[in-house]
Amino acid sequence: MDKFKRQAIKLGLCEEWQDKWGETGLIEKYINGITWCMKREFPSLSDMRKHDEALLRNGVYNEKEVDIKSSRPMYVFNASVVNFEISGYDVCRIYTGRGSKIAATVKDHAILYIDNYDSEVNIISDDTAKCTVWNKTTA
Repeated sequence: MDKFKRQAIKLGLCEEWQDKWGETGLIEKYINGITWCMKREFPSLSDMRKHDEALLRNGVYNEKEVDIKSSRPMYVFNASVVNFEISGYDVCRIYTGRGSKIAATVKDHAILYIDNYDSEVNIISDDTAKCTVWNKTTA
């Protein structure tokens, strides 16, 4: 059993996910179980640093300061600072937490959804655009 699976089981990983652990990669598990991971601060910051390149390829920003124009789902964590813009008819969802800062500009008819786990979120939005922020607790 690998290190991450052992850590996840100690944090209460359900049997269904334990049984399917080998079917998908760790990053896919992280993305699909983001709420569970945020509530348990899993994986640790040091472990995320070790997999930084793979995380970035999958839209996970960890301790980054970036400007992004995208409609791809994003995951912004660990004191990242992201200036984000979405426009046209694009739709995007951002998960953010662990003390990050997001400044989002939503233009035209774009739609942005943000799941916020203890981050600072500032929105500038056109009248025809839509942005919904869900402030969630990690407790």
